[in-house]
Amino acid sequence: MRSSSSSSSKGAPSSPYQRIQSSQQFVDPTTKLHVRNPVVDFGMLRKSLAAREVRTLAQLHNTGRGIGQLPPKDEIDTCGVLSFKSGEKRSGSGGGSGYSVWRLSDLETAQSTVTLLLFGEAHEAHARLPLGTLLLVMGATPKDDDSSSGGGGGGGGGEKRVACSVSEKWQLVVIGDALDFGTCRGVRKDGLKCSIPVNKSNCDFCRYHLPKTT
Repeated sequence: MRSSSSSSSKGAPSSPYQRIQSSQQFVDPTTKLHVRNPVVDFGMLRKSLAAREVRTLAQLHNTGRGIGQLPPKDEIDTCGVLSFKSGEKRSGSGGGSGYSVWRLSDLETAQSTVTLLLFGEAHEAHARLPLGTLLLVMGATPKDDDSSSGGGGGGGGGEKRVACSVSEKWQLVVIGDALDFGTCRGVRKDGLKCSIPVNKSNCDFCRYHLPKTT
């Protein structure tokens, strides 16, 4: 575990899996999503966010399209809901170190999905987190996304996603469970259930299937 003197880990809560003894629910200040079963106190979360330049997933998506610039030192701080997880992958020809490929969503648009790769300590510590977990990502490294195909309901079209990676445990902070997280109730052309994440507090269908319900 990295020393608390590290500049990158400044403001990071030290026990990301310890649920606070409270029935508290709150609205996350970055995503505006409702959080239940919080891991961090709301006041602690606000203090952590104030010390960092946290960008929404939509802002990162605009950066990937050439609108705006990455923050100084090319470190990404963002917040999103875990909406897709790959099985454990292996580097090299299969005998290398394990890593994970995740996707984070803001539950607003499929286009704002960001790919997150977990290596090393981050993969070992967080690989078992469930879908629907709201995460604060700190000091992530921007990467070219060559893993955007398959799964996660990204909306199709082969659009390249923004991607970043983490390798240290402290770079992922579990905020709590995203109460608004759900998946579209629509059915794809191949007969399988749509897997695009949605904000179920607003609508049970993604933008592709909503017109078919009217």
